[in-house]
Parts: sequence; C-alpha cells; structure tokens
Amino acid sequence: MGKGDYTLNTGNLVMPLAGFLPPLKLLEPKSLAEVKPEEGIALRWEPVAGAKGFLVHATGMVFQEERISTIITWVSTRREPPERVRSDYEVATTVEDDVRDGILLPAETAGCRVPPEVFVGVSTLTVVVTAVGADYYDRVGDTEIRGRIRSKWTGMKLAGPAAPPTPPILAPVED
Repeated sequence: MGKGDYTLNTGNLVMPLAGFLPPLKLLEPKSLAEVKPEEGIALRWEPVAGAKGFLVHATGMVFQEERISTIITWVSTRREPPERVRSDYEVATTVEDDVRDGILLPAETAGCRVPPEVFVGVSTLTVVVTAVGADYYDRVGDTEIRGRIRSKWTGMKLAGPAAPPTPPILAPVED
C-alpha cells in the first residue's frame, strides 16, 4: 500500500528501496467510454505521495482489413521524447534530471491534456499515466542494479466502427 521501505536481498546483494507508490487514481475522465477522442482527452489525477514525476502515453491504432495499418503515439514530454521513454519510462541519468529537462511532468502535476490529433480516425486508443517514484541505481562490480518504483493507470477504448471484429467466445458446433 505504498508504506514503508523495502530491501531487495539476493543473497549476494542487498539493495534498499524507498517504498512503493500508492495506486494512481484518475479523477477525470471517470471512464474512457465518456470521452470523445476527436476532441482530445483531458486527464486529471489525485496527487501521488512519493511521486517524483509523471509521464503520460497515448496510443491510437487504425485497423484496416482486420489488421493494424497505423499506430500513432504521443508522450507528454516538453520536447521530442527520447527513445527511452517512447513506450515506457527508462531513466538514463536521474528522475530529477528528467523533470528538469522536461522528460517528466513535475511531481506537483495533477493533470494533462492529450491532443485530439493522436486520435483522428483511430479504431482503438490506449492511455497510460505513470507516476515515477524514487528509482534506485547502483553498480556493484560489473553488475548494474536498478530498482524501479512506479504506479500506473491504464485505460483502453474502442473508438469507432473501424475497430477490429471481436471473435466469439464460444463458436457453435455443427454435427
């Protein structure tokens, strides 16, 4: 439940972790079913105790002839997102550096707007809000040690009639 400090103990290595983050709770929208993707999506979340920064990913997929033809991605960085944050969040320096450099939204952030351009003509959309905690990095000899502290909220919506067909769960059996 995000309380206390934890220790990873592999037998040969002991690594302190600064505790887990509490669950990220989205306040708006209440459900992705109520959003109109072509208008963009305004997100608002409760503050997350212990979070050092936030990152929002949005993905729109266009299906044609029952297969994905186009994938549109958007990341909430202030500049072109580096490859290491395009699909998730990997730290190259420190979390604090990434907040300073605009890779992460600051810890006091409680909302973000995903622009409508991400969702033009899409069949399926996915939104992921990630709270980033006090990651731990160290090197012991030739071994790099990483402790990733995250709390995520994920939502997905079929956005239109061009969505892929859903196969039946049970198919009728013919004799």
